[in-house]
Amino acid sequence: MKPITESELKKQIKDTLAPVYLLYGTETYLKQHYVNQLVKKAAGEDKSFNFNRFDGAPDMQALYDAASQFPLLHPTKCVLICDYDVEKASASELDKLLEIVAEPFDTTVLIFWFDTVEINPKKAAKFKKLAAAAEKRGGCAVELNRKTASELQRMLCSGAARRGCRMEPTTARYLIETCSDDLQTLLAELEKLCAYSQDGAITREIIDKVAVRRVDVSIYNLAKALTGGRMEEAMGILDDLFFQRVEPVVILSSLSAPYVDMLRAKAALAAGKKPEEIAADFGYYGTAFRLKNAGYTARHMSGGQLRESLEVLLEADGMLKGSKTPPRVALEQTLIRLYMIAKGASR
Repeated sequence: MKPITESELKKQIKDTLAPVYLLYGTETYLKQHYVNQLVKKAAGEDKSFNFNRFDGAPDMQALYDAASQFPLLHPTKCVLICDYDVEKASASELDKLLEIVAEPFDTTVLIFWFDTVEINPKKAAKFKKLAAAAEKRGGCAVELNRKTASELQRMLCSGAARRGCRMEPTTARYLIETCSDDLQTLLAELEKLCAYSQDGAITREIIDKVAVRRVDVSIYNLAKALTGGRMEEAMGILDDLFFQRVEPVVILSSLSAPYVDMLRAKAALAAGKKPEEIAADFGYYGTAFRLKNAGYTARHMSGGQLRESLEVLLEADGMLKGSKTPPRVALEQTLIRLYMIAKGASR
């Protein structure tokens, strides 16, 4: 069965529903969103009489009974099967399920929602049988995967426009880089940004003021502030991380990563190579830009300073895990030591 597109699904929700739907893929938010839309369309506003939900492996007789019932005060009813790992079904269970899907329940819409159960449609043999049975009934499969960066940019720009605001594509990309590439998170941030913007223009400055930064982005900016000799900025970032209730151990371990990146980038330059050229050697698959950025961040530091910084981070790890020093004090002391090393002072 060839999956229908998101646009085709929207059209069906607006017009006429298919008798069976299979929703799967990597984008959790979209799956949840369209399941809600399908249920609302199939069962009506009041789900009291025309909605049945089964979680996990359903009792096949109960599923059949629910699907065979007629709707009340609405043209159709809805039966939702959530997270049934069909690949683990026995042969007899699968046969019963396929019989139910093949049954001509003219007033029932069956929805198979694979929320946390992962489906590989090319390898999942039993899922293929379920999809084939659904297709024979006139049903549809919908694969909803995570959006690409360019798709997210377009969605953010159009979403801002629908809310009466303006967002440039470069600003949308900055929001993605700053906050997350998770669609649900981005939509929540967009709501805040549109509410905050007084003249309708969403800018980088507004994002910096309002949006919640990803921890890894904040940590990277912390390392940049330290190596750039901006202690006040570094302490401000640490304040934000504590405000977000990020665990001190997580802050420290995450801070070690950009310093390792910088040392590797520095070693590449010393060997006459570009940092991104050694990315595969260290497992930076798809993230070679990290080494390129690290090389730029570490341009004012020597390999010796970076090694000394990593020693400080190692000592701080022991301090956090094995001393009575308050975690915040230990981290502040560590930042001061890293700042002093970057400024050229010895530990």
